[in-house]
Amino acid sequence: MKIGMSERMFDGATIEEAVAAASRIGYDGVELRPLPRHLPADISRSRLNEIKRMVDDHGLEVPCIACMPASYLDKTDEECERQLDEMKVFIGFAHELGCKVLRHWIGARPSREATETDWETAVAWMRKGADIAAQEGITLALELHHGTLIDTVDGALAFLERVARGNIAIIHDAANLYQDNAEYGKAAVEKLGDRLQEIHAKDIVEVVDDSNPAAGRPYRGRRFVDRMIDQGGVDQYSIFAGLKNIAFDGYVIVESGLVSGLDAFAVADGCYNAIRRIMTALKMDQQAQEK
Repeated sequence: MKIGMSERMFDGATIEEAVAAASRIGYDGVELRPLPRHLPADISRSRLNEIKRMVDDHGLEVPCIACMPASYLDKTDEECERQLDEMKVFIGFAHELGCKVLRHWIGARPSREATETDWETAVAWMRKGADIAAQEGITLALELHHGTLIDTVDGALAFLERVARGNIAIIHDAANLYQDNAEYGKAAVEKLGDRLQEIHAKDIVEVVDDSNPAAGRPYRGRRFVDRMIDQGGVDQYSIFAGLKNIAFDGYVIVESGLVSGLDAFAVADGCYNAIRRIMTALKMDQQAQEK
């Protein structure tokens, strides 16, 4: 199992700062984001080559390109086709960067509000996207996320079954599921099994009101604040115990938000070390050596 760093903590910085920080801390890879100072869709070939050299020079991999949220719901066919066209652009970037996985999105609507027509639409367009990606040797990874069609593990697995494409996998994100009180721990990880592409690791905690100035994310009448990994409300040990049980050998990506009072480097460093402590406590390093 490898530990990667999402650039999310460095959204306000440059890609150079993010990559250098990931390397200095000890991460194995960096998950790139399509932001203006990172990996925008209109990036030049020369700049893309610079990024490739920079990642390589720092001894890092690019396990995933985290394309930004899109939705096939409430869109015209022309708008959906444009989303697929943009996906093709990032497939090209993935090839240049030695990456085999793109994060993809299907529908910005909670499953509890979705109609059968919504599901049919998402399935049809997901098949188109998966077929395009498969021709290029790319896996499309769908993130478990509150407020979207796949906001539960069971719902995500049922969706994969309906789409019936082998190059679609799941990104587990416990902090997202936590906000909906959805199952996320050991049993959820074990259910995902070989359909699990990667883990997004982060931590948040529910607060009782808006007294904390950092509690800026209201969701369904509740409020949440970012915390360092293993310092919030998410049971990290249960997640990693599930990973141990399925002998997961992919990437755990730290995708933390900024924590009040800390800069991006401090958050990235602290979260990395928290994951190492959890893995050591669960003897996961020993398991990796035995493999």
